[in-house]
Amino acid sequence: MNRTHSQVRISAVLLTVLLSLMPASVAARGEVLQDLAYCNPPAGASRSLDLYLPRRAKKRNSAPLPLVIWIHGGGWRAGDKKNGPFKQLINAGFAVASINYRLSQEAHFPAQIEDCKTAVVFLKKNAKRFNIDPNRVGVWGASAGGHLAALLGATSGSRKFESRSVDKSVNSDVQAVCDWFGPIDLLKLVKYDAEEGDYKVHPIVDQLLGVTGVRRVDAAREASPLTYLTAKMPPVLIMHGDRDRLVPIEQSKIFIARLKELDVDSRLKVVSGGHGIPGFGIRQRAEVVKFFERCLMGKSPAR
Repeated sequence: MNRTHSQVRISAVLLTVLLSLMPASVAARGEVLQDLAYCNPPAGASRSLDLYLPRRAKKRNSAPLPLVIWIHGGGWRAGDKKNGPFKQLINAGFAVASINYRLSQEAHFPAQIEDCKTAVVFLKKNAKRFNIDPNRVGVWGASAGGHLAALLGATSGSRKFESRSVDKSVNSDVQAVCDWFGPIDLLKLVKYDAEEGDYKVHPIVDQLLGVTGVRRVDAAREASPLTYLTAKMPPVLIMHGDRDRLVPIEQSKIFIARLKELDVDSRLKVVSGGHGIPGFGIRQRAEVVKFFERCLMGKSPAR
């Protein structure tokens, strides 16, 4: 398959992923705060978020809510915060923030993870305003969003990738990570072409990194969650399709193997199907809810 046909196929897959993510409705009598700017000064729609609050958040003297941040996919070059599979989380009593971030045609890496961290800091800084618990924050993403979610978790406990303008009195740490079929080791995607004497990478990743030649190797390493994994990584739930041709399941197998070596609370759930949300239905989403209930609410899993 030539590069043009390959790009068309991958673009079609990305479109399928995006279309399959229907806008999440707010739980009955819940509330949504739309288009909150998380940068100061505000920096447009690409750096804004929607905050979904469950019904009980409106009650007086209600306890602060655990928060899950959803990061959309789309190859770092497409996607929007208005789409997400998180209705069940809202119904289970979580606040959910769905965030936009700068896409790769607007800015190269590390702009995307810097934006994610800035959003975390904004939400924590405004925890009282939104009645959320800044010490119970999870992150969940799919595909490119899974990559960013994993990177958030892997760099928790450090200031890595935090913007210079972010409030340093508030950290960007998260307490749980759910990664749906995200690329974890971008170095595996860089190949040396002996015929051309150059390092090559898929155009989508190339656009993210924004460098050429041998510099692609160092850039791919810097952008890989695998680079930053330590025993301090928060609990992780990974889900990946066994016939994924866009992000091979080997990426998640590398991830889980390293997490187990570090004795991190982690699990890989293999789903029958390819890349994208269509194969990840109610059952998989219910597992995500249970994972965050255990990690952020202290609920024991049902036996």
